[in-house]
Amino acid sequence: MPDFAQFLSQQEQIYDRLRDTSKVRNEGTLPAEFITGQPLGGYLIALCHPPEITDQLGEFALRVSHVVPALVYDRVNAHTTLGTSQVRGNFAPDKDQLFALREVVLSVYGTHYDTLRGSALCCDEWAYNQEKVIVLGKPNEPFFHLLQALAQESLRQETALDTSSMSHLSANAFTQQCSPEELKEFFALMRSAPSLGESKPYCLDVGHFIASRSGIHVETYERFRIR
Repeated sequence: MPDFAQFLSQQEQIYDRLRDTSKVRNEGTLPAEFITGQPLGGYLIALCHPPEITDQLGEFALRVSHVVPALVYDRVNAHTTLGTSQVRGNFAPDKDQLFALREVVLSVYGTHYDTLRGSALCCDEWAYNQEKVIVLGKPNEPFFHLLQALAQESLRQETALDTSSMSHLSANAFTQQCSPEELKEFFALMRSAPSLGESKPYCLDVGHFIASRSGIHVETYERFRIR
């Protein structure tokens, strides 16, 4: 795994691609494959954000959905992914796999609790591409050390886990193809996107997600409180 500076540099390269809105401005929106095809699901380890963050996120994401057809991440399903496992179509959760991931998180929770409590994200920049709208999180160093701890513990316990290369929050997933002419109100709205401020996550969740045309469903298997 890279060090903190390398993680930030690699994340910034991903964010720069998201900041480039030329494709959506020239070609319009395109729904993701889980919208047009079979549902997508997988196991999930995620940080959950306090209401002062998720309320703002959900309210603005709802405004986006009023000007362009889109699914909304609200205070129920908003999160920052730390790791995923077995992401695939036609996913069905297995309790043994959930328990295995729970054991990874339990170990990290016990040995890196101070790191967990110190994790924070600056959530002051929004971005979008042809498929989605997200908030570009800027993490502090404890967030990165939490990722490292999860990766190391999953290796030690021989539990498959793909740790995240970003620290973002999803806001919307577009559900229809729209032309640039149909997106003028959306482009104007995005110029008024609010700064969410600094988030100090309040819990660490183990669970699974299902994403489909009907919505984003995140189900928690076990929750570890941070504050």
